[in-house]
Amino acid sequence: MADQYKKGLVKTAEVFHFLAFEVINRHLLEENRKFFSLFQNQGA
Repeated sequence: MADQYKKGLVKTAEVFHFLAFEVINRHLLEENRKFFSLFQNQGA
């Protein structure tokens, strides 16, 4: 994507969308799953 952006093939908004929704959102979801799975098997 960086190469395409440098060539003018990708708009700035598309880069921000990719960063915000794809990278950050997916990372948060993945890390949250790991974190909350630690508590799934604990009894109340």
